[in-house]
Amino acid sequence: MKCVLIATDGSDHALKAAELGTELAIKIGGAELHILAVAHYEPSEEFELRKFAQIERLEGGIMNIARELAQGHVERARHKAEAQGVKTMKTAVMVGDLPSRS
Repeated sequence: MKCVLIATDGSDHALKAAELGTELAIKIGGAELHILAVAHYEPSEEFELRKFAQIERLEGGIMNIARELAQGHVERARHKAEAQGVKTMKTAVMVGDLPSRS
């Protein structure tokens, strides 16, 4: 089975990459498309995440908010892929940390 993995962070560049990955999946004979986002946050982003949660009326801890945000990124990529005609698709949101910056 052939698979194409698309990782997304919700940025315009990631959505463009999702379009290209979707086109690739279609061109190689209906490969299964996998869309992934990683939920994480840095302490410096907490204010923005809490503001997002307030606007979206989300409850729970900061990681729950980060998961919801990542899920939204996956959903946007999924909708684009469906609009392009992809039939076989899996989506996932995983929790992880960014590598430390030295």
